[in-house]
Amino acid sequence: MSASPIRWKWVSVLATAGLLVVAFAGNSLATEPPRRFQPLVRVENPTPSGIFKVDLKNGYVMYVFPYPKYQVVRVLFYRHRRGRFRVSKGVEYGIGAESGAGEPHAWPDLSAKIGGGEVSAHFGPLGSIDMHFVPTGGSRRYRPSCGGEAVKFARGHYEGTVQFAGGNGPPPVKASVGRIAPSWELEERCTGGIIEGPPSLPGAQLIVGSVHPDTPSFSAFKNTPDEDSRIFAYVNEFRRGVSMSRFVGEMAPPPAFQYSQSFDKGTVQPPTPFSGVGVYDEDRARRHRWSGDLAVDLPGREDVSLTRFPLDARISPARWVPPHRKKRG
Repeated sequence: MSASPIRWKWVSVLATAGLLVVAFAGNSLATEPPRRFQPLVRVENPTPSGIFKVDLKNGYVMYVFPYPKYQVVRVLFYRHRRGRFRVSKGVEYGIGAESGAGEPHAWPDLSAKIGGGEVSAHFGPLGSIDMHFVPTGGSRRYRPSCGGEAVKFARGHYEGTVQFAGGNGPPPVKASVGRIAPSWELEERCTGGIIEGPPSLPGAQLIVGSVHPDTPSFSAFKNTPDEDSRIFAYVNEFRRGVSMSRFVGEMAPPPAFQYSQSFDKGTVQPPTPFSGVGVYDEDRARRHRWSGDLAVDLPGREDVSLTRFPLDARISPARWVPPHRKKRG
């Protein structure tokens, strides 16, 4: 498949509304979408939010992200369990040029069209979206989760039809109204997350990945040896012109990720939905540095191995930078 005009990854499950933040900073194996969302239509100035959501059963929320510049629509089914040892999981579908929608193997009825306050996307037998923005008059100000200047958005909602067959974890969807979700748009004004640093840092990050696009990726991070562990795993798939990403992230007790002060050895044993153990040993031959039986149950795909070749790993010193406003340059 040719290189995508939209580079995408789960660098972070955004901190919006207190959601779990998990980052893959410095992982060149993953990619991400443009964070800036172009407005769909002007409504008496201010603009409406281009992102909307539908609350589902079983704790899932469906988010719809339109990218007018690329005529791409992505749908995220997301579930979050709160608490100290919180767990986030979900499935994301994408339709457009980057997913191979126009290639011969794709389902024949795939399409994505955005403009004039309308979002239309057809994911073959998986589902479809045909929604338009309905202004209700006036505006409301929203502030980014990291603080800073509030932004005015038009009041309103989306109407039309949303239908998805369900499966892969999320329940079936049949809805006619979507609520705007402007807080996600404002996250592009924030920065932060996991960054690598000098060996003097007490924290560490383990990154597992491969140059092959269909292999899973995994990361573990701690800000200090005694703090809780941030664990994240995902796998990208392409199914007849629809891109798909399954993911799980969790905050785990400190023993879930342990590493040496020299960052040349480490062990990962996170709780469910993970199982088994992953072992990193820099003294071994490169192909055998990462070993064990670590696996994860992703939404719709169980017992995914996170240690099988060609996966490779490395540990580097790192630290957590809380979300904060970007500097204006």
